[in-house]
Amino acid sequence: MLLCHNGKFIPADKTVLSADNRSFRYGDGCFETMKVYQGQLLLADLHFERLMASLHILHIDPAQFTREYITGLVRELCQRNNVSELARVRLTVYRSGSGLYFPESNAPEFVIQCWELSRSIFELNETGLHIDVFPDARKNTDKLSTIKSNNALPYILGSIYARQHELQEVIMLNPYGRAADTTIANIFLWCSGRRFIHRL
Repeated sequence: MLLCHNGKFIPADKTVLSADNRSFRYGDGCFETMKVYQGQLLLADLHFERLMASLHILHIDPAQFTREYITGLVRELCQRNNVSELARVRLTVYRSGSGLYFPESNAPEFVIQCWELSRSIFELNETGLHIDVFPDARKNTDKLSTIKSNNALPYILGSIYARQHELQEVIMLNPYGRAADTTIANIFLWCSGRRFIHRL
């Protein structure tokens, strides 16, 4: 398997991050999880729009990023790994350089990874899920709440809580006690015969 590091395709088991990497130290960056189906990156415009918005909030300069550049790398990586038919893709962007809290640079670096997906994701779950509310952390509602941050501790702890309590998913609440997110899923509501789609 290969990954793409700053535009170069290298073995996936090769070390690409140093101990003073800012994403490793501080979670200084963001990510997008995407899906490739039959060679096409699904919802590419929406993913790119959210990525650009996140980089703007983080004050990471996105000058080298274009939709065509990123989608081209994603497609090529999936082709090289023979997973173009159906794949899960993760694009991780982080601030380059080291330094303490104040960064030395606002330039981005990135890693793209991909994995083959099972076609079972297209099947409707007819048995339901065992879920509960995660009580130990709340998702903030501030300016940073829209970013898929490289610091994902609430989601990690939520998934551990689910496993410990024999659940398949947990719902994350915001500070007002309202449903805000889950660890990995989307929520769809069906009320009085009408479907209200609410993607968290």
